[in-house]
Amino acid sequence: MFILALFYSLLWLLISGVEAKSLFFGSISLFTALLFHKLLRVYLPRLNFFALLSFFITFLGQSFLSGIDVTRRVIGPRLLVNPGFVTYNLTTHKQPARFLLCMVINLTPGT
Repeated sequence: MFILALFYSLLWLLISGVEAKSLFFGSISLFTALLFHKLLRVYLPRLNFFALLSFFITFLGQSFLSGIDVTRRVIGPRLLVNPGFVTYNLTTHKQPARFLLCMVINLTPGT
């Protein structure tokens, strides 16, 4: 619980800065967040830092390349776009993995 409180505190300081008023409201927000975390028994999966970093770097690189590809297709003399729907059956039943996939797909260019 201490690590979670530290994380929330650092996040609050990063967003709002260090002022007396923001520290007051930040402490109230921290208490409320920790209370809800305790009452709702929120599931926080363990994250592998290196896997997360690798995913982030790969995602940024591929997003950049796909942005260039979409731009080339749309601006080019021939419109090389074939709009449609793609269905994909997932093999995992883990809800966090499905949620992450949905969020990442929405961030990619051309979707």
